Amino acid sequence: MSSIRTRSAWNVGLTCWRQLPTLTAVRWNREALDRATTNEVANLAQAALESLANRSDRDAFAQLLRLAQINGECLGTSARTVAEHSSWSGVADMTGTTKQAAWARWRVH
Repeated sequence: MSSIRTRSAWNVGLTCWRQLPTLTAVRWNREALDRATTNEVANLAQAALESLANRSDRDAFAQLLRLAQINGECLGTSARTVAEHSSWSGVADMTGTTKQAAWARWRVH
């Protein structure tokens, strides 16, 4: 990752952070995150991930590995939620696969 991209994502995350007044007062308030737009939360997550990726310590790498697992679990949850409110065809369209492949990958086993 280039430092320009990292700084840019970091600035986007900080801008997003500043736009959420309750988050500046209470840093990890889940209610405030729930009120944020999808793009604001995504920009903040991207900035946090890129910040961890650019650190040279083992703890940052370990946290990225932990977050990769959480991300995978969250993708499954999100796919099932989209399928519940739309269809597995909608999930397939978003992921560029077939309805059957999306269902096989993300359904609850």
